[in-house]
Amino acid sequence: MKFKGYTKKQLLDIYRNMQLSRYLDEKQLILLKQGKGFFHIGASGHEACTLAASHCLKSGSDFAFPYYRDQAFCLGYGMTSREILLSFLAKADDPNSGGRQMPQHFSHKVLNIVSQSSPTGTQYLQAVGAAFAIQKDKLNSVVYGSNGRGGGTGPLNSRGDFLGNADFGDEGVTEYFKYINPPRDSNGLYEWDKLINWNRSDFDADATNGVGDSDYISDEYRSKAIIRASVNHHDWYGLISTFKYDDVMPNLNLTTGLDVRSYKGEHYREVVNLLGGDYYVDSSDDNDLTNADKVKRVGDKVAYHNIGYNSWFGGFIQAEYALDKLSAVASFAGSNTSYQREDFFNYTDDSGDQLSEKADYPGSAIKLGANYNVNDNINVFFNAGALSIAPNFRSVYLNYNNTVNPEAKNEDISSFELGAGYVNPNMSLLGFDFGYQLNVNFYNTNWKNKQLVKTANDLIYNIDGVNAIHSGIEVESKASMLEGSLDLYGILSLGNWQWENDVIASVVSDYDRSGPAYDVAIYAGGLPVGDAPQTQMVLGAKYFSAFGLTVNPVFTFFDKHFSDYDPADTDNPNFTSDYIFQIPAYNTIDLHVFYNTGELLPVPVNIGFHLLNATDTEYFADYRNGDGGFYGAGTTFNLSLGIDF
Repeated sequence: MKFKGYTKKQLLDIYRNMQLSRYLDEKQLILLKQGKGFFHIGASGHEACTLAASHCLKSGSDFAFPYYRDQAFCLGYGMTSREILLSFLAKADDPNSGGRQMPQHFSHKVLNIVSQSSPTGTQYLQAVGAAFAIQKDKLNSVVYGSNGRGGGTGPLNSRGDFLGNADFGDEGVTEYFKYINPPRDSNGLYEWDKLINWNRSDFDADATNGVGDSDYISDEYRSKAIIRASVNHHDWYGLISTFKYDDVMPNLNLTTGLDVRSYKGEHYREVVNLLGGDYYVDSSDDNDLTNADKVKRVGDKVAYHNIGYNSWFGGFIQAEYALDKLSAVASFAGSNTSYQREDFFNYTDDSGDQLSEKADYPGSAIKLGANYNVNDNINVFFNAGALSIAPNFRSVYLNYNNTVNPEAKNEDISSFELGAGYVNPNMSLLGFDFGYQLNVNFYNTNWKNKQLVKTANDLIYNIDGVNAIHSGIEVESKASMLEGSLDLYGILSLGNWQWENDVIASVVSDYDRSGPAYDVAIYAGGLPVGDAPQTQMVLGAKYFSAFGLTVNPVFTFFDKHFSDYDPADTDNPNFTSDYIFQIPAYNTIDLHVFYNTGELLPVPVNIGFHLLNATDTEYFADYRNGDGGFYGAGTTFNLSLGIDF
């Protein structure tokens, strides 16, 4: 018997996962209050719709691009409650990222769940790209749209700073730090009642508040500390279309396309909990010109309220030519990016300045590439391109106001690659017959006027105009022997990546983003580009047995990996690369074993065993000056199962 096409068992499974998702939310909140977790985004209220979506897809076959409130979706898609808790507790066995990603940023390689970034809605762009990769036809048009509302919560206090570790007794609070940290009871739970009682006591402010020593409204309680929510509301719409013309001329194909996109992002903070009081005075906020008395209640906005608009229109044409030994491709793309900003906090309704002027940034991209087969064994190739892309929104509107930055310019990237390949299926050495492949290429990329946004010591650094050079050589080699039963391969990448110049950064407070900005010199010239190892090597072997077993040991080596520089350190003219931490070189050994049943079963089954970091090497996966390092995962293993229908 079925109901709306579902069996009783299916409906019970859906209901179970709805309940399970809600219980997981509750459990994670308890663990968070006990200090056993550090971050959580709830999914309560999203269970029914997301589970319905999960049952329309085939896990492991389809690709899922969830966002951080899709816990119920992931349960319905095949993730277990154990896997979700492993992520929440940052355990090495976490299938999402080995405990290195924030909780609720779901990913699962076996289930084809692709990890996403924190900004709501950005996963739709990745999904569209994946759809193009999965299916490409002569006419391929995709219309996509997303709507998201995200953000987070945090504290505010009456001094305009954040309230921290302090005494919530009868004497009141005398110390002010970044985070509310009420005392805990014997079970590790926060004693919020002490904070509430403090909010319902007499207010004793000093003159620095700009309000004076008064309750402000005599017959109501004035909250000293509150909970605010940071809200980000996103609307994305777009149209992408491509059309391919085959054999326009002999040996020539053309492809053209359009890309039209629109984005609206509304950002604000609002009062969500007065914690026992009746109102809050946003005495630190001199920017809310629309609320002169600065009295805020639940639902009122604090700190900032603005909307960012972004529109994009672009098109491209690409020509592909192939004749005998020569193949070539050339493409050109043009676009225009428009920005506009609307601010309801820094400008009054009647000023006429709430909506900024529109800023337009034309962009272009040119690409050329060719390959020539010298003979049956040797080929040479080159690729070159030039790209001009619009600056980011923050670079156009510095200091979170509507003034267009006249220094905001396009980022310009030029790159070329030159290489050669060698293939010989019938080589002989020391009595061994084998096939051999070798590819060598040199690359050089110049990145001009790169824009960076960095945060350090509660300050936001908008860095414009820094240049970088990325150059290096890459080598790939593979030998196939024993009649194709054994492959030996190696990959070597040697890079030299450096920042070229010193720049001036515009700096604002992360807590008062509309406050005054000031310039800071950043002495980045000559510093190495961090965040990735510039030297990488892979050595591996694959043995294919006659009865479906494949054994694949892999050795990896990483070196010349520098930490990302902290702009708070580089404002010293004597700062050199000697102050940049270089992560010690390290290597790992992995072992992958696969078995394919082949014709032994009616349907072929693929079984995999994966032993990662078999030697339990201790190493830094990443490092940031001033913040320390993040360790890579120790020895882990997992099993995989696939069925080929």
